Amino acid sequence: MKRTFVLAVALLASGSAAASNFSYTYLEGSLGRMSLDEGQVFNGDVYDEFGYASIGGAYQLANDLVLGVQVEAATNDGPNSEVTLSGSLLFASVPMALSDSTDLVLSLGLASTELEICDASGNACNKGDDSSMAFGIGARMWISPDLLEINFGWSDTTDSDSDSMISLGAAWWPAAHHSIRLDAGFTDNANLTTLGYRYSW
Repeated sequence: MKRTFVLAVALLASGSAAASNFSYTYLEGSLGRMSLDEGQVFNGDVYDEFGYASIGGAYQLANDLVLGVQVEAATNDGPNSEVTLSGSLLFASVPMALSDSTDLVLSLGLASTELEICDASGNACNKGDDSSMAFGIGARMWISPDLLEINFGWSDTTDSDSDSMISLGAAWWPAAHHSIRLDAGFTDNANLTTLGYRYSW
């Protein structure tokens, strides 16, 4: 699940590069919560929820190519431990306009993650990291042009331990260049919900 949620956020972000009437270059940040269906035990503490934060951006090189980066972290602490899952994704997206309001986006990237588990003092920590290729497909649609959009996608990685993710999102554009975004991602054993702001130009 850990590498898949990294890709899912970037896939939703890459949707902004999908149609001629959408902004292709952006900077954004989001906050949210990651929840596990079953709690995980670390140093005697049970974790089933993590606070989440991310920043990212993308740049449109041409009408059919977007390059971007996403950096994020999910963390929580208990009486005996602190757990942090951090990740990054470098990705390329190719948008294909299906109509004036509906777009298809293909994404490919390199995902890296690190899991760090520390004791309550922070003096003793165990770390593990991994990397894999990430890939996905998504779509985006104007419900009300220049005001309200929706998007959805599917993503996975080449890591056999990761789960595929289904992503759903919506964005409200109160003014040109500015959007408030609500996104959610679902795997077999976890889900991620975020609220974010994006500046596009």
